[in-house]
Amino acid sequence: MINGRPQAAVREGLDARRDRHDRVRQWRDADIIKINRDVTETVRQTGLRDGHRDRVRAGATGAVTTLEFEPGVVHDVQLALDQIAPPDRHYVHNDN
Repeated sequence: MINGRPQAAVREGLDARRDRHDRVRQWRDADIIKINRDVTETVRQTGLRDGHRDRVRAGATGAVTTLEFEPGVVHDVQLALDQIAPPDRHYVHNDN
């Protein structure tokens, strides 16, 4: 126990893995999507009590990161991404 709360026990040799593939729609080029509820629900559905959750974004130009989901922050990050990689520019990797 730490601070009166039970902690996860160390259990050697146990490995439980649950895979799930979720689709998240992208509405525009520098879209920022809040996924907290989806991740929480996915973990709840596994029935696991301890461990970690990995979130991966497949693709050459996608990313998963942490960000304060506050309107001003979201706006500023979207603006910065649009300046770094303007959505109306031709990108060769899209030709394939």
